[in-house]
Amino acid sequence: MTVVMDFEEGLKACPVEFRDLVYMDATFPAATEKLSTLLPTKKFQVVESAKGITNVKMFAAEYREWYSTRRGKDPLPPYNEWAVIIPVHYVSNHETPVDGGFVVWMPVTHEMPMKGGIELWGFNKFMSEIKYSESRDVRTCEVNVDGRRVVRFTIEKLVGSETQDDTYAFNKMGDKLTRTLIQWKGGLSVSSKVGSAMFELGDHPIAEQMASIGLENMSVEARYGSKVRANLHAFSKTFPL
Repeated sequence: MTVVMDFEEGLKACPVEFRDLVYMDATFPAATEKLSTLLPTKKFQVVESAKGITNVKMFAAEYREWYSTRRGKDPLPPYNEWAVIIPVHYVSNHETPVDGGFVVWMPVTHEMPMKGGIELWGFNKFMSEIKYSESRDVRTCEVNVDGRRVVRFTIEKLVGSETQDDTYAFNKMGDKLTRTLIQWKGGLSVSSKVGSAMFELGDHPIAEQMASIGLENMSVEARYGSKVRANLHAFSKTFPL
């Protein structure tokens, strides 16, 4: 199936509404000095959790029910997604730093969100195979690209309370950066127990890049929610590289 995405019409479809998704993310320590190789501009200042250490986020979602305001009441095709996100400040001249997370990779399993994500926001999306499995206590996300494993990401399942979290994503769109608001709502559990989430790298080049930044494979914080909602807004502002 070929998806044609009109930019202006696409922006009118925002916010994109996700009414039912399974959410998992975790932060893993990495060497700050090695992260610059994954960033598109020197205007990004990496946010450290301790001297020389930055907590890089790994995120995965199973989007089971989602809608666009321009496509009526019918739900769009379900899909899966995985991402790696680096916390940054955008610093230019003497202006106040702007915070967000730069999305390094975001493979998906359906062409529609891939094309829309690239053309409307600048997300680094590409096709992949993403499968989930779970037991009573844990949920696992396995990502394969071009038949080679990138990662196997596992998180402990906990029951969370109703919460709301607003996050901002930076993406590279041509010769500029976009900054986008994503609002999450639902029962998200948070665990600060070391090792609540873990990952195993495969042999794909993305896995090799992840290994090169010294990313530790035991989380310092993890979040999980089995029925979460989200709104993805149009990007609010652009910034020069």
